[in-house]
Amino acid sequence: MRRLTWTASLLIVLAAIETAVFAPHFRQFFCGDSIYWFSRLLETPSDLLDRFRELDDLGQYRPLTFAFSSWVVWPAAGLDPFRNHIFPFLFHALNTALVFALSRRVLASEGKALAAAALFGLSPVAAYVTYDNTFIPDYLYSFFYLAALIVLCGAFRTRCPGRYAAALLLFLAALSCKEAAVTFPAAALVVLRLQAGKPEWRRIARHVAPFALGSAAYLGWHLALKGGRLFPADPNQPHHLDVGWTNLRSKLPMIGQAFGLPVHADIQPRWLELLLLTAIAPILL
Repeated sequence: MRRLTWTASLLIVLAAIETAVFAPHFRQFFCGDSIYWFSRLLETPSDLLDRFRELDDLGQYRPLTFAFSSWVVWPAAGLDPFRNHIFPFLFHALNTALVFALSRRVLASEGKALAAAALFGLSPVAAYVTYDNTFIPDYLYSFFYLAALIVLCGAFRTRCPGRYAAALLLFLAALSCKEAAVTFPAAALVVLRLQAGKPEWRRIARHVAPFALGSAAYLGWHLALKGGRLFPADPNQPHHLDVGWTNLRSKLPMIGQAFGLPVHADIQPRWLELLLLTAIAPILL
């Protein structure tokens, strides 16, 4: 009981630090991309079905994100900046707790799990996710993705079909929020191997195979909707793929942020890098 209280206290402290770091964003109005969600609100269930059947006008497939934006965020927050900022902030805090819960299952100690949660919670990427509701797809898919991994770990440990079915549903929900969820099978392989503690590869493969098939079907659906191209050919389209050196060089700081490295972002405090380096140390030791 005392250990549980101590862990809960440390998670509360981490949430308080996240508040100190990211709550100043509550003073900001919306960035331009937020207007995208405000201007594309769903009105009827048939509108949601249309989102499941086709891509949006940016070539994205994120039907549940539209549903959440239209029927949860908009009714609760409208155009009020403060209430709109509450959603990404609370989801990020919740996702930080999920990272701790997942890390506790696969890392050797509770201290390392807390360090992993701190690394996630104070990552430079979080400065973007908590900035405003532009990043609904990111915090929403992360929630379903992490929850699916945790439930899958439980299904693997207990051999419970109900938990396994729940993990599949959470995975499908993540896929319906953002395309990055297609990486789930690879993450599941790593997580289940770490949890097993020994190379039970056949059993792990049996558990991961349906998720891999789901990702393959999802990619096939994308290719069909996009005429055989995963990325648009138009160079003026926001999701056009350009792997030229000039473009990659300009993205180097963002690549560092994507890997959770202590790279400074203009919308985060400069002292955040020191906190990140402190969080990394227990994981490496």
